[in-house]
Amino acid sequence: MDQTYEESLRRVMLRLSRGDLTEAEARRLTGRDDVVEHLREKRLLNDHRVAEALIHRWSGRNMRGRTWLQSEFERRDIPSAIAGPLLENLPSDFDRANELLGLVRKPDAVRKARFLASRGFAEEVIDSVLGDSLREATDWRHN
Repeated sequence: MDQTYEESLRRVMLRLSRGDLTEAEARRLTGRDDVVEHLREKRLLNDHRVAEALIHRWSGRNMRGRTWLQSEFERRDIPSAIAGPLLENLPSDFDRANELLGLVRKPDAVRKARFLASRGFAEEVIDSVLGDSLREATDWRHN
């Protein structure tokens, strides 16, 4: 192993000590396919594991909508062959938004709508979850 390989490996290992990396992130960090291949063989890089960890991290009180998760998968360069099935297996955004509202206390429909929007839930999902209470309160999109 030459110095460049060892230095690249050390850099990726240091970054892995702080959290998961996708193969694409490791490749950008090192510029070396051989280091990425070595770490994949050692099971230290695993895009599927990273995607599952992201879904787990952004659930419960930290829940995000599918659109937000899809953007995060794209930002982390997780292949769509991995991301697609994981996103499809999630409950609907409608169910996830209802679950999230059950975990937080927001006093009125407008604040609930803004909260859901900040978490990446689509406008249609917010309207269907909050329904008439939101329409009666005001137009939340413009206040």
